Amino acid sequence: MKFRTEIIQDKSDMLIQHDQPVITIGSCFADNIAAKLNYHRFKLLSNPFGVLYNPASIYNSLKLVNESETFPEEELFEFNGRWHSFYHHSVFSGIDRKKVLDNINSKLNETREFLKTCRFIIITLGSSYYFKHKNSGQIVSNCHKMPAREFSMEKLSVEEIFNYCDLITQIVSGLNPGCSFIFSVSPIRYLKFGFTGNQQSKAALILGLEKLLQKNKQCAYFPAYEIMIDDLRDYRFYDTGLVQPNQQAVDYIWEKFCENYLSEECKKAMYDIEKLNKAREHRPFNPDTEEYQSFVKTQVDYILNLETRYPYLDLEKDKEFFMTQKK
Repeated sequence: MKFRTEIIQDKSDMLIQHDQPVITIGSCFADNIAAKLNYHRFKLLSNPFGVLYNPASIYNSLKLVNESETFPEEELFEFNGRWHSFYHHSVFSGIDRKKVLDNINSKLNETREFLKTCRFIIITLGSSYYFKHKNSGQIVSNCHKMPAREFSMEKLSVEEIFNYCDLITQIVSGLNPGCSFIFSVSPIRYLKFGFTGNQQSKAALILGLEKLLQKNKQCAYFPAYEIMIDDLRDYRFYDTGLVQPNQQAVDYIWEKFCENYLSEECKKAMYDIEKLNKAREHRPFNPDTEEYQSFVKTQVDYILNLETRYPYLDLEKDKEFFMTQKK
């Protein structure tokens, strides 16, 4: 007897290798995927503008990367003693205007250069709802806890979602024609729009992406939302707030992603890196013992072996971690 419906995808033609730079952009779930990629030593740039929930905000941010050498200083504004940008998440905000601007410009330049060499961009769309600043008419990436009366909440149509996503691919392809796109809809439910509103929002995103995939063969779709809702389909896979997937669910969705989008050589390297990560988590009672020093030497030798087998891996920080513990 079957007690669940498992989502099984055909192996994608777009297979990620460790030596191919990857960018993740979008909702909180983009950060979840980025954490997994970072853990396994991929060349990665994660959410360079901070968390972005809707296609319009993602487009506006990438348009800025493409068209502006530096961030327009006049776009910064002060609220509650901190400087903010409507293009960025509040992680970029701060009390020192110059430091905020320097940080934004540094990340802007890093993103532009990374886009020129990246092989894959993973875009996770969270919602088709967005907030517009009434005075400026700007679609904002973050309201920065300003009064709600200063914003209107609106919803992108399927056609607008398609258009924004299509423009996103055009910007990236203009900088890097060899880049491939993996789109996904976030498994996080945004219930502030209501249960029906959340479903309508997710459905619009899925329909917009369906249209995009029909047009652009460099785009693929990973069903993260569908895996959460139709495969796992149980509150035991949500965190205590009952809207976000818990770690077990994130791990399961990541496994599905690996099955579809990672090469076999890549998965072998990840298995070996897993051993290295577990070794790094080991905490000795006494680091001066001969036994622990032997363990440290074994790990340094293991890293040197990995560097020979996978010369494209950057394991310098791992090597430094163990070398500093040698007596």
